Amino acid sequence: MVTLILGRAGTGKTALVMDRIRELGKNGTQSILIVPEQYSHDAERQLCESCGEGVSLYAEVLSFSRLSNRVFAETGGLARRTLDAGGRVLVMNAALTALASRLKAYHPGRRRAELIRGLLHTYDELKTSGAAPEELRTAGEKAGGVFGDKLSDLADIFGAYEALIPDGAADPGDRLAELTNKIEKAAQLTGKHVFLDGFTDFTGQEAEIVDRLVSRGNDVTVCLNCDGLNGDEPAFALPRRTAARLLRTAAETGAKTEILNRAPTDGKKREELRFAERVLLTRGEETFEGACESIRLFRETSKSRECALAAAEAVRLVREKGCR
Repeated sequence: MVTLILGRAGTGKTALVMDRIRELGKNGTQSILIVPEQYSHDAERQLCESCGEGVSLYAEVLSFSRLSNRVFAETGGLARRTLDAGGRVLVMNAALTALASRLKAYHPGRRRAELIRGLLHTYDELKTSGAAPEELRTAGEKAGGVFGDKLSDLADIFGAYEALIPDGAADPGDRLAELTNKIEKAAQLTGKHVFLDGFTDFTGQEAEIVDRLVSRGNDVTVCLNCDGLNGDEPAFALPRRTAARLLRTAAETGAKTEILNRAPTDGKKREELRFAERVLLTRGEETFEGACESIRLFRETSKSRECALAAAEAVRLVREKGCR
């Protein structure tokens, strides 16, 4: 079963997830709540508040990286060495040196250190999206010209980088790719209901992991912050595409689907905030009429001063208003 809980921020999606985890626990069903890494502590706090002290007996909060550790501990790979930042720089430098005579667009020069940092960042982006060197090479051949040369160079560099990683070691970006291959063998996930909350969308690697969870027969519930499958607001285009992908996966695997649309509960939200949420990313020329007490605009002379102002305001709200 694939369940999609769709709704804007503040419509009670997370509260519904907590209620379902608690009810499943009463019936003896184990649950896993997967959230972004930076949200894990807050999610654990909310889970304990909603489900009580005994929640650890039937539910736990994980990120994708922590899930990989659990699976590797069962299926093997947890003790595998991972390159640190310095090791990655050395391996990328070796790859550039080996290919120096063949590269057309990325020939290393005096700015070699800057080039290596940029290549590692690009490698991480492509790895996260699930793009392989062979796909870059094919795209480069189709594109041709300078852009095609860049894609072909990237394919060669990344292929050499992966080939030069020492035996028994791995790049940090390989963890989720390896999890994708091993997750179907993880007996500890059998029979567990998997909830995913706090994501706007999923990277290529994360989406593949969710697909594998569905295909192995787990019940999967995903919360997405959007205005429904048939909405038209540009701000929610990405989560709508994510929802559509999940429904396609369910159809391909024969899983049943359930779609829950959470209606806005605007009782606590001021009118000006609802207006800003609706028009902020559109090109319309609507004007808000009325008192605007919840939104203030500031202009500063630099980004650093903007950040300092925002930080000072956050501290003030914590100290004086008790905000989190």
